Parts: sequence; C-alpha cells; structure tokens
Amino acid sequence: MAIPALPSFVLIDLDGYSEKSDYGLQRSAMDGGMPKQRARWSLPIVSRSATLLIGGAGHRAIFDNWYGEDLHGGADWFTLALFGKQLRARFTEPPTFRPAGPDAWAASASIETIG
Repeated sequence: MAIPALPSFVLIDLDGYSEKSDYGLQRSAMDGGMPKQRARWSLPIVSRSATLLIGGAGHRAIFDNWYGEDLHGGADWFTLALFGKQLRARFTEPPTFRPAGPDAWAASASIETIG
C-alpha cells in the first residue's frame, strides 16, 4: 500500500520553523575516566515544528478528510517533501488551526520524520 503524500496545496511557512535531531544517544558511566556514549540509531528521528498554510476554497475540508481518512486520524505515516527531500513523516499531535485570511488557514503542526 502506498504511503499518502501531504497534499500539494499545503505550504510550510519557514518563519518559526524548527527541527531537532535525536539519534537516541546512550551514555554509560565508567568506574574511571570519561563516560562512554553511542547513538542507538543510524538515522535520527527529527522532531519538526512548523506552520502549515492552507489556502483556497475547500482545501481545509480536503486536508481534514486526508488527515482523518488517509492517515487514520493522524496515526499513519505520510510523505513530506521538504528542502528537496522526500521524507517519511507522521504527526505527533493533531494540528491546531487558526484563520489566516479570507478562505485561508494556518495550522501549528508537530511532525516527526526519519532522517
């Protein structure tokens, strides 16, 4: 089964965008000397905070249907095109919407990706 993609009409506002990589760093205390540490994963889990911009007649309803049906309420993975890469992504909490003008919405989103 194909992984659904973020709808093409959804734009990511880079103002306020942030990301944090987690390689699952593990540290072990030693009897003497510096602690040892290693990464648990070869690819990081990247937590991203972004504002999704949705404009155009009916696009909010299409997004809501995509989120609810294709992603099963946000539980499933989707493909996210970001900075020239295709990333496997999922929402870590439901987006929070606010009006952003006539027939436009801005949604605060928390997303995690692999790599």
